Amino acid sequence: MAPSVSYSVTARLDVASQGRAVSEITRAVEHAGGVVTGLDVNSGSGGRLRVDVTCAATDTAHAESLVAAMAESTRARIVTFGRSAGAEVRAADVRLDRLSRPRFTPTMPAGSAPVELRLHGEHKGTNALGAARPARAMRSSPSAMLPFAYVVRSPATTRMPAP
Repeated sequence: MAPSVSYSVTARLDVASQGRAVSEITRAVEHAGGVVTGLDVNSGSGGRLRVDVTCAATDTAHAESLVAAMAESTRARIVTFGRSAGAEVRAADVRLDRLSRPRFTPTMPAGSAPVELRLHGEHKGTNALGAARPARAMRSSPSAMLPFAYVVRSPATTRMPAP
């Protein structure tokens, strides 16, 4: 299967400001079978560059392998998220309600907390996991992500208003 933008992934990398830094990142993606579809290079601080790389993959597992290949070129801490067992911020028990709104349990080393989204579409769960990454980086619990992801609510606190 050829890489597709349907399985695109974007990574922000902090790399040394040297002549080959960007080409090493794109080479890593290409050697892992991905296609670079977007590249944004910004100056960082202390002789570093901030590089946002978007690439197309063949499926979710392939996208994760592309991130792993790119991670080797940065000193920044990489926090992975998704549905695979290896993700640090992972969605477990994913299901959709009758209106196609995802319900799942984001899990991370600090714990887990069931959530349901108010937006429609299973892919919105992945977006919410992305919002949980700062909580993971701060070694917080999943409930710490709730204020950051306005589309998330805890099912335990959901009540119908009295008529």
